[in-house]
Amino acid sequence: MKRYFFHISYGDEFPDREGTSLPDLKSARRNAMELLGRMLVDESDSFWDKPNILVTVADADGLVLWTVETIGLASTAVGKRA
Repeated sequence: MKRYFFHISYGDEFPDREGTSLPDLKSARRNAMELLGRMLVDESDSFWDKPNILVTVADADGLVLWTVETIGLASTAVGKRA
């Protein structure tokens, strides 16, 4: 199994220093999406204070494989009636 590191940026940087052993890239991609999904649920009350979450996945050599990002955009029409 290979070790993948899931670094989080959410206003602050939270580097993954331990990593997670997974069998393949597909599993690492799934893990990144599950992590992002849990963060969106867990941080739903404070998400709009810093509406940008990045999960960057790197291999054991530090090579960045991909980054998953979510951005919240509030409409200027929020709270207005047409």
